[in-house]
Amino acid sequence: MPKKVRISDPQVFQPASPYSLGIKSTGGRILYISGQVALDCNGHLVGKENIEAQTRQVFLNLINLLKSENASLKHVVKMTSFL
Repeated sequence: MPKKVRISDPQVFQPASPYSLGIKSTGGRILYISGQVALDCNGHLVGKENIEAQTRQVFLNLINLLKSENASLKHVVKMTSFL
């Protein structure tokens, strides 16, 4: 992997798959975040059959990932949602 990127997998997440949750460009200030699902820090599904609870968990995961990189939702430029 080029030296200008750094994998970002904060300790608040249970590894959910063989890919990284985020990639940060170390030569700049861009963080690419992978798709998020409603898993808690222990890898358990939150809110089975409850879209509101799942959505809350997804955004909590997103916020925690952003915090781990000293960012917040106000720094998000683009978001794509699949329902």
